[in-house]
Amino acid sequence: MTSCTKLALLLLASGCGAAQGSADDADTATNGVSTPGNEPGAPSIQPEQFDAAAPSAGDLDGAADRNGGAWRIIEVPAASNQPEIVHTPLGWLALSRRSLGDARAPSAWQSVLYRSTDGVLWQSVPLDPGADDLQLSALAYGAGHYVMLGTRTGARGVSWSSTDGEHWTESALTNDSVNLWGRMGFAGGHFFGFGFQFLGVSETGQAWRSVRISNVQAQAVAYGNGRFLLVGSGPKQISDDGLNWRESISDCALPGACITDPSGGVHQSIQYNALFAEGRFFTDQLSSPDGTRWEAMPERFPSAYVSGRFLGQLGLTTLQSWISDGPLQPLRVTRPARAAVTASGRALESIGVLDREAPLPESVSVPFEDGLNCETARCLVVDHRLLLVPPAGTPALTDRVPRRADGAPLLSAECPVSSMIFCADYAARSGCECRPDAPPSPGACHDVSQYRCAGAFTAQGNEWPVAEVAQAGCSCDAVDPNQPPSFGVRCSEAGSECTAPLACLPIESPPSPGPPPEPRSICTSACAVDADCPTWQASGFCAAAVQLRCSRGSCQPRSCD
Repeated sequence: MTSCTKLALLLLASGCGAAQGSADDADTATNGVSTPGNEPGAPSIQPEQFDAAAPSAGDLDGAADRNGGAWRIIEVPAASNQPEIVHTPLGWLALSRRSLGDARAPSAWQSVLYRSTDGVLWQSVPLDPGADDLQLSALAYGAGHYVMLGTRTGARGVSWSSTDGEHWTESALTNDSVNLWGRMGFAGGHFFGFGFQFLGVSETGQAWRSVRISNVQAQAVAYGNGRFLLVGSGPKQISDDGLNWRESISDCALPGACITDPSGGVHQSIQYNALFAEGRFFTDQLSSPDGTRWEAMPERFPSAYVSGRFLGQLGLTTLQSWISDGPLQPLRVTRPARAAVTASGRALESIGVLDREAPLPESVSVPFEDGLNCETARCLVVDHRLLLVPPAGTPALTDRVPRRADGAPLLSAECPVSSMIFCADYAARSGCECRPDAPPSPGACHDVSQYRCAGAFTAQGNEWPVAEVAQAGCSCDAVDPNQPPSFGVRCSEAGSECTAPLACLPIESPPSPGPPPEPRSICTSACAVDADCPTWQASGFCAAAVQLRCSRGSCQPRSCD
């Protein structure tokens, strides 16, 4: 394996999710398919809709949508992973999969395809009822063909193809290289499966040709002016027929064009997006008239092109937009769903994720309170997320997000439940008196019986309740009335903190992936066997009959498990 290949693998391990690209004569997106507003003849987004989504001066990150113009993230149902979302004549399709059993060694897999005509009500499309070995990971539509790629048990590559989106034909992919086609794009009348130094090429999704490329792992493809552009980890590739590819090397002086490995070697970097618009190719921070002569486009990562504007860098609260040679103009994005304020809902990758322990539902409804959907408003895919663009003049939805006094969300990516102690207004909203050195959970105390958190979150007005807020820790100074006095208290060598018959003794340090932690001592009992340790009926967290474990001559503190 070359140093370039090794470096590319490191880049893939740490980079963003892959994106596939395509190009149309009108608006384009990098998800391999046309989407509403990203296809010829689709109604355009009006300037006033962009203006209504622009943040106001002084707005905090995640501020409430006061004028109704913020673009809305739709909670597209997903089995566990970020779904592949495409638009077709049948409506929207969303493909996802999940593992069953131990996540480290799954015993089975499930794949699910949901379909929706309005982006709100989703119905599952039967694939292979009863199968527990189907991992479909790629989805695309083009030229009247629906195609999915994946594997069966034993890393057997499979292709699923259809002409109506309901009746599917599974084909085995015999070439070993196709087993690595984890993503897919459609451009210039061809489907492309992206693999490790290989590219699968097909016109219908049934018969595939395997083409070797120098790009380590392709990420996106675009087509325009009679030429294909392929980007990914390593040199960009261009082709006139989709089968014969040649490298297009970028000048390392251009932004993001190259990367230096730890040994000092310089290599072509990785790009995740590719599209063709306004007569040019675009990828991350670069543009070109022909795929060979590249020009700088700093800080711009285009994922879609809509109504004369480029879109990219979608987050939970903002989306960047710009016109050619114009400045970046942020657009407000909102996630007006109950899931947005749950413990698992504050991360972009958790959008739409269903209950991982329950059977996959046949139908899922994700409505907005005002009834808007993709039939009454404009919808499009940006960075693998389905967004709804409210019509001009749409009233704002009722804001149900719990907020601080300054209007910022009480919960955020920087302030999740596990570190709620650092959030302004937490004490006022929960009644819990917290300190900067407070523990985030019972397991952070030397003994779980010491964990104390008084108070509970109380919703105000129209806010959604946030039950888990009360689980944030306040102190480790609680005393279980049934345990020996001073048990579990950190102590010094003199042991003055301990109440007889307990003494200050060293205990085991928890496992650590880094350097060995500092030894610690607590007030506990000396022992030779477990039976020498004190027992009691614990109350509070992890209430149960306590039997401590003896190790290295001292009774060890307990944990919740």
